[in-house]
Amino acid sequence: MRVYGIAEIARALDTDPGLVGKWRERHKLPAPDAELATGPVWLADTIEPLLEAGGPRPQAPGQRLRAFLATARMTAGPYPSLTNDRRSHFQAAIAATHRTGDLRPPAVRWDMLDEATVTIECEAHEPSAAAETVRSIIMRAAEFVAHIGVRDIEIVSLEPSD
Repeated sequence: MRVYGIAEIARALDTDPGLVGKWRERHKLPAPDAELATGPVWLADTIEPLLEAGGPRPQAPGQRLRAFLATARMTAGPYPSLTNDRRSHFQAAIAATHRTGDLRPPAVRWDMLDEATVTIECEAHEPSAAAETVRSIIMRAAEFVAHIGVRDIEIVSLEPSD
């Protein structure tokens, strides 16, 4: 299994690790698959498409990130079985996606045995990018951290929160 940290991404793109850190702060990198004491870590499937593209797309002049508030419904699959520990790990993984700053902390509410409603505020240039970011965060938290199989992720609402 191949993983990348900030230094490996910088090396692959022949750039400075500080610039890669700025890209992460500005949400130009995909959400990391895990956070270790040494920093964020991306799996090859997550980051290599960006590396193959030569890095993040340059932003058009005057185009700014906007904050979006998204509510999504995640339905767990039948395998592996959903336990209270897995629900707790999922909630903790979603909470860990929050960075200090202006964004509200995310929330998870288990509505049924196999359905969770997740509310996340994120920054993106457009609503479709915000929806994809939310889906990615939920999928990674469920599958890689909590070991919950995901049957479906439906964006219930998505609105600017500016």
